[in-house]
This record gives sequence, structure tokens and C-alpha cells, in this order.
Amino acid sequence: MDHSDYPKSLTALPLGKANVFPEDAPHAVSSSLPTWESVVALAEKEEVYLETVEYSYPSLMKHAMGFWMDTGAGITTRHAQYCLQKFDCLSSESSVEKFRTTAEVEVSNYPVTEKWLEETPKTLRILQSRITQLATSERNHLKPVKPEDVLLFPTGMNAIFIASEALADVYPPRAVVAYGWIYPETINVLRRSPWKKLISFKWGSEAELDELEEILEARQEQISTIFCELPSNIKLASPNLERIRYMADKYNFIVVCDETAGNFVNIDLLPYVDIILTSLTKMFSGTSNVTGGSMILNPNSCHYESIRYNFKAQYKNVCCFPMDMAVLERNSVNMVERVQKANANALIVIDLFDGHPSVAQVNHPSRGPTFECYERHRRKNGGYGNVFSVVFRNPESAKVFYDNLDVFKGSSFGTDFTLAIPFVQLAVYWMQEKCEKYGVPRHIIRISVGLEDPDDICCKMKEALREVEIFETSP
Repeated sequence: MDHSDYPKSLTALPLGKANVFPEDAPHAVSSSLPTWESVVALAEKEEVYLETVEYSYPSLMKHAMGFWMDTGAGITTRHAQYCLQKFDCLSSESSVEKFRTTAEVEVSNYPVTEKWLEETPKTLRILQSRITQLATSERNHLKPVKPEDVLLFPTGMNAIFIASEALADVYPPRAVVAYGWIYPETINVLRRSPWKKLISFKWGSEAELDELEEILEARQEQISTIFCELPSNIKLASPNLERIRYMADKYNFIVVCDETAGNFVNIDLLPYVDIILTSLTKMFSGTSNVTGGSMILNPNSCHYESIRYNFKAQYKNVCCFPMDMAVLERNSVNMVERVQKANANALIVIDLFDGHPSVAQVNHPSRGPTFECYERHRRKNGGYGNVFSVVFRNPESAKVFYDNLDVFKGSSFGTDFTLAIPFVQLAVYWMQEKCEKYGVPRHIIRISVGLEDPDDICCKMKEALREVEIFETSP
């Protein structure tokens, strides 16, 4: 993709239309939710919205998909489409009539099976090598990541699930720690896995690290693993990994970090963590037309051999559908260029909100109390990511802003196009009071800045902010 292929137009799409670039490409992972009301209606599982919204994460679907939602273990849309076209008999049951399907027995347009299967090992090696090059540390004294240290999965959630299941067996029976405000589905995964106990420190503060150290020092609990995010999804805060690494070495536990919101291009985590998790659906792909996840086993970790043994015992074969891997490979060719462009655009856009009288808070790794923690891991040519969140002083102003924001709106982030969503209203709708207790207001809006012309993005943001100003000054 060259600059001429970057998204150019910004507009809010009709309800249910695929948020994907190029427009109308198949297998989108996000659907348009153009109004605050539509987000709430989907979260409340209103039937009319469930029938309209066809493209989304499994985490936003009905209860029967709970296991898939948490583990990411279901098949992808490409895999499902292939099955529908190749199986002699396959039907589906659904409470929504339009989702009931029968097998398609017409001649398939897919390439001959043997040919694309023959390409799979090559595609896998290319993806593993690319991730290896992006993730290897800039510190020369550290061992480089090898392709065999990179494991691929159909979704980011599946990578988290496999990590949790395998690590629970490394030092059983011990507790696991979730440090900082972690994506809620990750917490669900940790609860599902066979840990002795889940201990949560939701603020991600130094005081909580003090508390954890007191627990470990007094031998009140044995810790096997700590899960964290850098930066965290929605608060965009960064944990003190330097201190966590010191504690991990002292008390013999494993450090796992999800760096999706920061990404390989911007941050270097190998000096401090044992395992790096990433949703390849986000900035690695960028186009919102494929899912994927990766896990990097750090060859510098003192736990490397035991971790590798446990993972190899459970993870014997590639579990990604080959056609999804091929799309990931194509989409990620120019990741570095796209990330750098999105980094620059985000800083320009954020300045519109920083200091605006209607805005109470802007969350981004480039500012705030955990800036130094992020800066410690930023690569020489790395930036601060393209995702930020904004909190308006008046919750009603947030609704006005969102409804008048003329960009793609829906789930996901790290897309080549600008994308916004009121995070709590969609992802943790039934936990709003609990979220506010830990510094995540129910009206917080997440904005993922895309590759469009920054002046055009700013124009759309200014128009929505102007509507907020009109609303707030109206009698």
C-alpha cells in the first residue's frame, strides 16, 4: 500500500455497514454504530440491532458465544465461508432468521486446496520472520527473537487464552495477577483458566505494587504469572515494568504483557517481559478485514525453557486458517510506515482536545502520570501510538460529540481509518458503576486515529466539538 492507497474520506457510515478499508471488502471485523443510541441498543442485545449488525467481534454477540468470546477459539469468517462452500452438508441454527444458513454447493471460487496449502508454510515463515524483526530488542546485549519463538493464533483473545492455560501449568498451583486496567475479556480468560486464584490490581499504581510486594514478601500467596498491558486499552496508562521485572526476578514469577495498543514499531518490551502478546487484527493488519494474534516467547527469559516446553506440549500445529495468514502477510508489509504516519496524526488530533474547556481528561501515552514508564520502552524511532481516549466534563456532551462526529464509528482500534467508540457503553455496558470506581467513566470515548490527511481528521473533530459548544451554551 502506497500513500495513494491510504483512506482519504471520513464519514459516519449507516448502521451496520462494515467499517473496513477498502470500502465493502469482505470479512470486516467492525460494524458501524453511528449514534450513542445504537451502541447502547447493541449492548442491550435489542433484536433489531442484532439483525442489522453483521460484522463484529464475537465478544459483542449473544450468550451462546460466551466461550468463543473469551477464548477466541472459534473459526474465522474466511474459514467458515470455505466450509460452507466445500462441505456437502452444513446448516446452522439461529434465533435470528436471516442468520440461518444452508450449505452452498455451487462450484467454489477458492483456489485448488492443494495449492494454497502448499503456500501455508512459506506464509507462516514470512509472518514469523516479520514479527521477529519488528519485536527484537534494540539493546544489543539481548538475544534476538527467532522465528520459532513466534506463535500465531486466529485471534488476539485466543493467544491470551492459550497463554493463560499453558502458564497455569508451569508452576501449579499458584495465583495469577492482573495488574492495571486490563481489557475485560482478558480478565474472563484468567478466571476460566486453572489458576489457584486471580488477584486484581485495577489501578495499576505504585501503591498496588507495594501491596503486591508485601504479599509476596510475607509469603501470603505464591504468584506464578502477572498479566498487564502497555499501554492499557482505554486508560492508555503504562505499568512500571522495570519494577515489575525486579519483583519477578526476586519472587520467581512470569511477566506477560499485551502490547497491542503500543505495537512492535513503537515499544521494546523484551528487556522486561517473558511473553509478549499482540492482537494482529489491529495495527499489524490495519485494514479491519482479518483477525489474528501472536505470542512471542522471550529467549532472554530465565523461564524460557519451561515456558517453551509447556507451550509446545499444547501448541503442536498452526491453528490459523491459511487464507487468514495470507491476508495478514499482505496487510502487514508496510506496518512501519503506517504506524509512523498514524503516530504523527494522533499527536496533531490530540492537541484539539487537550485544554478544550469541555474536556476533563485526555488519555494517551504521550502525557499523564505514567509518561515516563512508557518512555522507558519507546524505541529510538518509535512514537506513542494512534489510540487515545477523551472524557468530557458533561456526560451529555460526550453523546453530542459522538453523534455529530463524522468518522467511522464502531468496535476495534488500530485501523488505517479513523474510528471512534464510547468504550464502556459497548464493551462493559453492564459494569458501568464498577468501571467508574476505577477511573473509567461511563461516557469515555476511545478514538483511533487513522491515516487520512490530518487536516481532514481535525476538521471532523472540530465540527463535533463545535456542536458540543453549542449544546453547552444553549439555554
